[in-house]
Amino acid sequence: MSPTTATLDEPKPPPAAASPPQAKGAEPASPQAPQAAPAATPTDAALPTDQDTVVDYDWSVPRRFIPAERQRLQAFAAAAAKRVAADLAAFLRLELAMEAGPVTEHYGADAWSPQSFPAYPVPLTDKEGRPCGMLAIPPAVATGWVEHLLGGKAPANAALRTLTALESALLLDIAAVLTKALATVSSGAGGPAFQHVERVAVDPSPMAGHESEECCRFMLTAVTGKDRAEIVVVLAGDSVAAVANPESVNRKPRPAEEIRKDILGHLAGITASVTVRLGTATVTMRDVVGLEVDDVLLLNRTVGEPIEMLVKEAVAHHGLPVACEGAYAFRILDQRLWPRLATTKGDDQP
Repeated sequence: MSPTTATLDEPKPPPAAASPPQAKGAEPASPQAPQAAPAATPTDAALPTDQDTVVDYDWSVPRRFIPAERQRLQAFAAAAAKRVAADLAAFLRLELAMEAGPVTEHYGADAWSPQSFPAYPVPLTDKEGRPCGMLAIPPAVATGWVEHLLGGKAPANAALRTLTALESALLLDIAAVLTKALATVSSGAGGPAFQHVERVAVDPSPMAGHESEECCRFMLTAVTGKDRAEIVVVLAGDSVAAVANPESVNRKPRPAEEIRKDILGHLAGITASVTVRLGTATVTMRDVVGLEVDDVLLLNRTVGEPIEMLVKEAVAHHGLPVACEGAYAFRILDQRLWPRLATTKGDDQP
């Protein structure tokens, strides 16, 4: 969604009141001391300025990490790029530099797509064997480094293809060096040690079954001479949580009941517009514009039949119209299905 900017013009001061005309021969009025401007009220202080922006929330992207934690993850990516470059250069016997791109958050379904980024994916797991991410090595990098190990020349236009057994084995050796470098930096930052799976998982994708999982992704740009190529690194949010915030390792999870009470407490203060719908009728526009005083419009409900109470256009309760203190009112007929949002202890039970 594109961001939308909303601005509010600053109120202009009212024009100065004209001085009353003076009578002939009257003494000129003494100039009055300027009055102090009234103090800004909380409402005035809360008015938006030209710099304020209103941005639609993008629900397709997770927001697990706060800015300070994202900075730590960015530092981790930079350190990982340095270590990967040193280890791969030694393994390949090749002059190699590595740059880390920005760390971004994604759900598993959007973390990597073989259509938008054709690559050889290598799954990653933690030391217990649980899936925790993947590497996506593009064909130009994979075949170029494999050919370099074999003493050949990198193909000019490398495309994704089925690798031979020897090529797959060499590519997995390269992935092992990459993974070990990532694991070393992760362990040094308080995170888990990663290990790669001994297969190039073209199908199914390593992210299959983890579409809704929160992930972090960053690019490692390999620089060899004038050539640059990107390797995608995807790590599960749970796997890098300790890197983002070392204190989270010893933090006990909050009890579900405590979280529930916090949510209910937040909901209790939200206001909602309630509409009571007596009934509906379908008429032509000719009849609508022709309505006169004392005309009667027949609705779709009979007398005594429950009517509806709506919140945000959704039916929340059924009830009957009544009179209370000289005003129309609505008497609830449905049993309460939700917890009572109250501040007194014990009142928040269903």
